[in-house]
Amino acid sequence: MTGLEIRLDDLSGEATRALVARHLDGMRATSPPEAMFALDIDGLRADHVTFWTLWSGEEIVAMGALKILDADNGEIKSMRV
Repeated sequence: MTGLEIRLDDLSGEATRALVARHLDGMRATSPPEAMFALDIDGLRADHVTFWTLWSGEEIVAMGALKILDADNGEIKSMRV
């Protein structure tokens, strides 16, 4: 079994971009338009957002982000396994 590796991700890789696209497609399909708050690639690249991916060998298996709201609060974004 291959170990899991958490990577700070710059969202430039094909596998990462494909998982973000799949996440957005799923959110659009299941969320009312007025309640769909998922961030796109540009939103996930914002200075106040940190984005990570989880890898099993060379396969991306999950992603998640933390959006800093203020000095004491953050919001989990783009969680997908």
